[in-house]
Amino acid sequence: MTVFAEQYDFAISLLLLDDARPFASFEAEDEPDVFDKMMPQPGRREW
Repeated sequence: MTVFAEQYDFAISLLLLDDARPFASFEAEDEPDVFDKMMPQPGRREW
C-alpha cells in the first residue's frame, strides 16, 4: 500500500508481513545510554 502526496513530493509505503514472527533481541548493549551516563557514579558525592 502506498500513499502519494504530490503537493509535498512525498510518498509513504506500508509493508504488511503476514507470516513474520515477532523479533526481540536480548543481547547486552555495548555502550551505555544517556540515562546511564547522567546518573551519579557510585561513591561520588553530588553537591
